[in-house]
Parts: sequence; C-alpha cells; structure tokens
Amino acid sequence: MKTTHKLLALTIATLATHIPDALAQDVSAPMELEEVIVTARKQSESMQEVPVAVSAISAEKIESAGIRDVGDLTTLVPSLVVTSNSNPFTSSYKIRRIGNEGNIPDFEPDTGLFIDGAYRSRSGLGLGDLADIENIEVLRGPQSTLYGKNVTAGVISVATSQPTQEFGAMGEVTAGSDSLGSFRGYVTGGLTDTVSGRLSLSGTQRDTIEENLTGPDGQDLDQYALRGQLLIEPTDELSIRLIGAHSERDMLPQMADMYYGPKLTPLVNVAAGNPALLKAIGKGFVDGVINSNAKPILDNDPSNGRMQAYNSLTFNQEADDFIATIEYEADNYTFNSITSYDTYDTVQDWRDAGQTSLDIVNYRDRQRGDTFSQEFRIASTLGDDIDWQTGVFYYTNEFTRGDKGRNEFTLGQAVDEVGGAASTVLFPNTHPAFGLPVLGLPGDTGNYYEEADTDTTGLFGQATWTATEDLELTLGLRYSNEEKDVSLVNSSFSRIPAGLAAQLPLLVNTLTSASRSFSADDSWSAVTGTFNTVYHINADTMMYGTIATGFKGGGYNGGFGNTALAQRPFDEETVVNYEIGLKSDLTDRVRANVAAFHTEYDDYQAASFVGLQFLVNNAEQVNVDGIEVEMTALVTEELTADVSVTYAHAEYDEYTQGSCYTGRTPTDPVTKACDLSGETLPFAPDLTATAGLQWEHEMDAGSIYSRFDTNWVGDQNVTTELDPNHGEQGGYALMNLRVGWKQDTWDVSAWIRNLADKTYYIQKAQTGVFASLQDGSYQSYLGEPQSFGVTLRARY
Repeated sequence: MKTTHKLLALTIATLATHIPDALAQDVSAPMELEEVIVTARKQSESMQEVPVAVSAISAEKIESAGIRDVGDLTTLVPSLVVTSNSNPFTSSYKIRRIGNEGNIPDFEPDTGLFIDGAYRSRSGLGLGDLADIENIEVLRGPQSTLYGKNVTAGVISVATSQPTQEFGAMGEVTAGSDSLGSFRGYVTGGLTDTVSGRLSLSGTQRDTIEENLTGPDGQDLDQYALRGQLLIEPTDELSIRLIGAHSERDMLPQMADMYYGPKLTPLVNVAAGNPALLKAIGKGFVDGVINSNAKPILDNDPSNGRMQAYNSLTFNQEADDFIATIEYEADNYTFNSITSYDTYDTVQDWRDAGQTSLDIVNYRDRQRGDTFSQEFRIASTLGDDIDWQTGVFYYTNEFTRGDKGRNEFTLGQAVDEVGGAASTVLFPNTHPAFGLPVLGLPGDTGNYYEEADTDTTGLFGQATWTATEDLELTLGLRYSNEEKDVSLVNSSFSRIPAGLAAQLPLLVNTLTSASRSFSADDSWSAVTGTFNTVYHINADTMMYGTIATGFKGGGYNGGFGNTALAQRPFDEETVVNYEIGLKSDLTDRVRANVAAFHTEYDDYQAASFVGLQFLVNNAEQVNVDGIEVEMTALVTEELTADVSVTYAHAEYDEYTQGSCYTGRTPTDPVTKACDLSGETLPFAPDLTATAGLQWEHEMDAGSIYSRFDTNWVGDQNVTTELDPNHGEQGGYALMNLRVGWKQDTWDVSAWIRNLADKTYYIQKAQTGVFASLQDGSYQSYLGEPQSFGVTLRARY
C-alpha cells in the first residue's frame, strides 16, 4: 500500500501543478478531438456517422490504459461485463447484461468474438496476451444482419496491426508484484516492394496468488503467443493478408474458495438417500464420521483468497489459427474474402474434484475444437445515393470433449474410507452393504466422450439510401440456417460386483451413467433484419432509430452428469431490439453519444447450475431496458477525460425452469426447477460506469504522462440460481493508475491495478461435484487483488 500511496500522491501533485496552468491557456487556440474511424458496418466510416452503438478503443488507449486482454476492456466500456472462473477458457462476455456461462464448453456465446474479421467459437480464445493490437470495437445490441452467428447481444471485434513497408520494431518488458514478468514486441518491414511482413510475440509469467491450506497454491500465469503476418500488394487494387498464430498456456488456474453458507442444511433434514453422502462429504468430517485424514473447511471466509484442496488444479492449452483476407477494389465495387481456420486443445486436471481436501475424485477434462469459416462480401454504389453490400457466410465446427485414451474420472485412495463411513448411516447394520465402500473403490473409473458438429450458412445484404442531404434509410436482411449433430457416450467401471453395485450410490455411475448416453441432431433457420433511420440535425449532430432482430440456433447439453435425456436439448433464441440514439460533437473539444434501448429475448438460452453441472434451458421471455452515455472531452491540450455510464435493467419476464438455491422449494415438482419470473438476471448490475483521465505534459527531454481509470459496478447477484442468502455482491469501484515518462523511442511507466485493493466476487456457486446434495456449502471466485509494477518500452 505504500507504493500505492506514493504513486497516487505523485499523480495528484502533478495534476495540481499543471492543470491550473493548462486551464488558464487561451481556449481559442486550435484544439479538437480526432475523428474516430470504425468498421462496425464492415466498411470504414466515422464513428459519429454510424447508426450503431459502438465503443472504439485505439492502440494508444490500449497502451495507456494497460489493456492486456479482452477482459480488461470493462475498465473502458461499462456495457461490457466479463465473468470467469476456474480457467481462462471459461470466460464469458456480456453486453448490455446479456451473455452465457463460459464453463459450458458446448454452449455458444451470445456475444460474438471476431479477430481480424474472423469469428471465434470460444470466448476464451480472446483472453491472454493481446499484443500488437490496432484497435478494438465493441458493438452493442444484436448484430445478426452483417455478423450473423451468435451475436444476439453484440460483437467484440479485435483488429491486429498490419505489416508495413517501413521498418519498425517495438519491445516491451514488465516486472511486477508476485514475480510478474512479461514481454511483448513486434518487428515489421518490407520484404520486397510488394510484400511486407510482421512478427509479434508476447508472454507472461507470474507466481501463484492463492493460498491453499491443504495442498499446493494456485492461480499463477504462464502463457505466450506468437503471431506472424504477410501483406501482399501486387497492384494498387489488390491486397492479400495472411495471418498465422500460435498460443500456449501451462498454468495453475483459479481454485474455488470453499465455505459454509448461512443456510447450512442440518443432516437430519436432508432427504432420504442423501444423508450418508452428506455426512461423509458435505458438512462432513466435523461430525466425527471420518476420523483419519479428516479436514473440515478450515477457513470459512470466502473473501480472503485462502483455498482448501487436496491438490492444485492444472490447465494446459494449445491454440492455432490461420486467417487469409483478400480485398480487391475496382472502380465501382469492392470484393472481400475472409478465410479462417482455428484449432485448440485444452486439458484441465484436478485431483480433488469434490473439493473435500481428500483424495476422493480425480477429474481430467479434455476439450478440442476445429473450426473453418468462409465469408465472401461485395460492396458497391448504385447511382449517387445508394450504398449496398451483400455476401455469403459458411461456418463448420467439430468439437470433442473427453479422451478415449485417458479416464475422465478416477476414484482416489480415500474413497473407500469415505464410502465405508457413509454406509453406516445409509444402511442398517443388517444390510449386506453395511460397512462396505458404497461410493466405490480406489481406481474405479468413469468416462465420457462427446462429439458435436455444427454447420452454419448465411446469406445477407444491406443497403443505405441517402434520401436527402440530412436523411438516410438503411435496410438489411439475413437468412441463416444452422445444423447440429451431437453424440455422448458414457461408461463406468467398478470392481464392486455388478449385483451389489446396482444397489449402491457409486460415484462413477452417477457421474457417467451409461443410461445418460444419447445422440441427436436438429436444424434451425431464421430470417433476421435491421432497419434504421438517420437524420442529421446539423453538421455535427445526428439522430438515429433502429429496429433489429437476431437469431441464435438451439443445441444440446452434453458432458457428464445425471442430466435426464429430456433436459438435453434446448431451443433456438430470438431477439428484437428497439433503439434510438444521438451522436454529437458538441464542440470541437467535446463529444457525446447517447443510446436508449428496449430489447426482448424470446426463449433466451439461460444457464443454470443443476445437479452436477451447468445446464442450458430456455427462459420464455427476457427484457432489457437501458440507456448508455459516452462522453469524451479535450479539457486542455494536455488533459483528456472519458466518461461512460450504462444503466441496463435485465429481467426474466418469464422463466419457469430456473435453478433453485439451497433451501428453496422447487415450483415444478417434476423437473425440480424454480420460477424466476420477475427476477433480475445474474451478473447483471443495473448501473455500471467508467471514467478515465489522460494527462500528458511535454518537456525538452520528452514528456511525462499519467492515466487514471475507474470502473464502477453496481449491486448484482453472482449466482446463477439468484441465491439471496449469499449471492449478493454490493457495488464496488476498481481503479487503475499509470505514471510515466516517454520520448520518441523510449517509454517507462509505473502502474497499479486495483489501486484500492478492492475484494470482490466474480461468481459464487454450490460446491463442485457434490452440488446436487445442497448441503449448504459453497464455492466463491474472487477478482484479482492489487498488483503493481514497472514497464519499459522501446521503439525503433
């Protein structure tokens, strides 16, 4: 904290010294905000002319704000909320409070991630070291006309820097708290008169920041990414860009902090069939059922980052992608082609899946994905007043979960002791299973193997008619068709004789019961569209109104668990958005954009933690109402201020099949679901806001600068089941500060993230594998604590 205070005091002193002088300057001196160019409608346009609610983050702002990955954008874009747990691949992006849980690997997101124009099937592919970024655009609201697949909430579009003919190089090293070390750099230049190249490299390592009371500590960083590009420009009209990238992670990701909630269920009140398991595992150990190696929850504070697990969680990822873009500009049309292929392979391994601090269940989850996509697009003008574009899109994805050569679940050395204790409660002493290891024997295995194929095609077109000098009308339509084919094969093996095993609650049978295997296929199609009107009040102000519809195909719940076959499929999701907006350069130095919206989702694909895993079903109706305000002001030649505020109330207008929190009586006795109608969505604060101050003062030897960012997040419930007993997260503010000195080729800065060292929850849930027991024990995931460091950057 001493370092925090020193940097904060330095910033305040610097601003106090120089801002009064700057404010006293002649305000008539030429000062104006730079024009911001975006590609929200897949063509380069001024942000102030585009009838889309879009936030644009430049390369300069990415550097000055210390943006490391897509998750950091929440410090600049309040409409964006990012949640994550366990490992980086479980991250979920929510725009205007709408999004999906990332740790359902076969559940596609509502927010589409595009890197250099290519759609990415997993949100986690955008996390990690983002090096050499040209700009990032966040498009809010459904964008199904031009972007098509899985963008019913919005789009995050990341553009990397292109190769240049002129030679250039940059290298950046960072050292920070918890032994943080990172490197980012690139080199670019002409290889021939018509071919340019660019090579980018980034890597980060950091020690663990979680304390494990019963095993190895967790949550470190060890990742790197490599990206190579060629830009071929044989003529002035034709350009071909080839991009290849590789990334790896080998890390100990975040573990859950276990604790007993306020509604701990007494053992005597647990339903028949569960008390033994609860006594041995749930509340467990404190009742003296197990005497050797027993470890009750040693630290019941869910907010101090002190974990309890028999062994650490490990995560490994390899990902590769290739993108080829072709652009040809003729006299009266432009042709674009984007070809993309990406593949990833991840393995998460945990030798304490039950989070009991005993060697009971070991879990290994392997996931692989291969994706190919192709988009062709042509744009032109018709006469002097109609701009149009049309195109086709094809996407195919093959996803597998499981490993035919390795077991997914293996029972550990303590399972027979735990099972023996459980049997003394579950069965009378005259029963043949009394005293036996009723949960299974060490070495028993459970296996699953899931294959899911997705094929998507789309045909789209959009035209803008400039009716008058001040009035524009745009109409867009898209036809989409999606087909999915999924199969799941479960199996289990136990050394307990089959006749007796059928009468026992064997863990491997519960986790991977052969009776839960299935195969299915289905298809969905829809016509979606956009209609908007733009009216220019004057040269600096325009208003727009938009009606946009969106579509997201249905799917299936794969994976392990005791999910009934009837709960495996879920339906398609549709959305209609009504929006009005105002974009204005109030003066040369002040820019303000406002958007108000009402969005209706039918059959919204909601995720609930049911039984042993997250499952997807459909909320009949979800409504979101809100308003967004973004302002940028050039206060002086040296000081720029950015302020953004989002109010968005997202509510289950009707949701009869939501999950139930511990102690809540299901409203549907058949499905054991609860009616969440009228409730605010989880992870959906009504109010979020960001504010940033960028200050720079030139001197003879260079310039000194500082940037201060704060992000306010309002009250929210961070459990999918909306548990009021422990799920409420109060409002909080996160602050980042950077102070530095730079010249043409050198830049050195000191920084602090989470300046006030605020403790906050990202997510809470019932406990792991044994969540279906609802014994009142929970797990929490915390946001990252304060970190600080120094960054040195050199350019040539």
